[in-house]
Amino acid sequence: MAFTLEWKFRISIFIVVSGAGESKDASTTLDEASMAMKHELWMAKCARIYVDNAENQWRFKIFKENVEFIEKFNTEANHTYKLGLNEFSNLTDEEFAMFHTGYNPTSSFKNSSFQYENLTDVPPSIDWRNEGAVTPVKFQGVCGSCWAFTAVAAVEGITQIKTGSLISLSEQQLVDCSKNGVNQGCKAGNVLDAFNYIQTNGITSETSYQYIGKNATCDIEKTKNIAACIAGYESVPSDSEEALQKTVFDATVLCFGENEDGINYWLVKNSWGANWGEGGYMRLRKDVGFPEGLRGIAMYASYPVV
Repeated sequence: MAFTLEWKFRISIFIVVSGAGESKDASTTLDEASMAMKHELWMAKCARIYVDNAENQWRFKIFKENVEFIEKFNTEANHTYKLGLNEFSNLTDEEFAMFHTGYNPTSSFKNSSFQYENLTDVPPSIDWRNEGAVTPVKFQGVCGSCWAFTAVAAVEGITQIKTGSLISLSEQQLVDCSKNGVNQGCKAGNVLDAFNYIQTNGITSETSYQYIGKNATCDIEKTKNIAACIAGYESVPSDSEEALQKTVFDATVLCFGENEDGINYWLVKNSWGANWGEGGYMRLRKDVGFPEGLRGIAMYASYPVV
């Protein structure tokens, strides 16, 4: 997978951004011993155990590079936020992109009609959590199933909006059973291929098919108790935050609003647990002056339809 410097920077931000992390003055150069101690403390806090010394040395090298990136970033004056350590701080950019963002450059992106194209009655803010359309923040663990969590969150939201019933749906069903396209369980996957699976097979509830965070054989009996269906999915026009906002208003579980200081932002739910960011959410500033939006949020958006 080839990464441009711009993409590498974006992924690095997502590896280390955290509301609970601690930052230090970057002018203080940490020697190898203190860095090793920092790594040991991080391992204990995040319950990381490596299989052998070779893996420990490799992960320590990655951890050290990420810490140095954090220190440098936090001393620069042109940023509106700080970075800190979290449970992903021993991953490379490529590993994080594959296992925790659903990014896959080989995936097809469907070009279709955009049903919200002529929508004009868009409110200044909306928070779908307050409307009962968002399930509590979940945790994908070490399984690279972000694609499944993303698809499920979108289907949970649109199902509640259309039916009034909020049901926590099964990511594990997608991990085990959605083998179409590039989907490979905990190894890799794509949201659009997950939508295709749900359109064909439906999806059961999390209660019926519980998440275990690892690959398993598809349990056909569990999948028979269908809790939600979709008619398909559509793509939001690329590089348009205006189009994305129209979609958010009607069809997804992203939230948007305005801070007290007047800055518009997107509030995005993640699958990395409630200890990450703001109780499991992160803010991305809107209307930043480039078409793809901050961190590329408007580049490849899609949504299910029922």
